[in-house]
Amino acid sequence: MNSMLLHPSGNLSAIHPTYVSVKPITAANVAVGDVVRFDISASDTTYTDIAKIEDFDDPKCPFNVVILGAAATTLREGGVWGIVTEAATAGSRCTVCIHGVVTANVASLSGAAVAKGDILASVAGADLGRAVDSGNPAVAIALGDGTASATVAMKVFFNGYQMS
Repeated sequence: MNSMLLHPSGNLSAIHPTYVSVKPITAANVAVGDVVRFDISASDTTYTDIAKIEDFDDPKCPFNVVILGAAATTLREGGVWGIVTEAATAGSRCTVCIHGVVTANVASLSGAAVAKGDILASVAGADLGRAVDSGNPAVAIALGDGTASATVAMKVFFNGYQMS
């Protein structure tokens, strides 16, 4: 089954991945599994214009532009995150998953391995890591086990819409 065209209809059909095409900004290349955040605050005005927030066809609409590396800049921060599913060079379009089961880069933090069922948030380095107090909102649940000293690609249940 081509997951981009056909959607399951069972009890958990809502976890079917949803993909969007976006443009990474600045000098950042993106790789499969990287965590990105939509630039809805228009932090980089060269590529994003907050006045275009409702013009979804405009390339400078904040919902068309993503920032690589989505660690929190304040202690409590919402936003829309995505997992890169198609690599791209800086300024080229790529595909990201904004919710569903997807493969993401998951890092161990302070030597603690990630385990199935752990709650994950975006951390420095464009990875997911175990959620901590005063950090980014939780955006995923680990569906696999990691290692204590490495970043690994693993399946996660991801929900990039966060306002907590």
